[in-house]
Amino acid sequence: MVLNADNVIKYLKSLMGKELEKAEEYIRKIPGQVKTRLRLRIEKELSWTEY
Repeated sequence: MVLNADNVIKYLKSLMGKELEKAEEYIRKIPGQVKTRLRLRIEKELSWTEY
């Protein structure tokens, strides 16, 4: 699998249960100052913004 935004989003959307909870928590804990294209895409598509 190639690591790109499309594949990351697809992977995150495929998670369920505890795996999904852990992934969301990890993303949300990233400081707001860290703004990458991937982070912005995750925020847009999954609505996972900083706590």
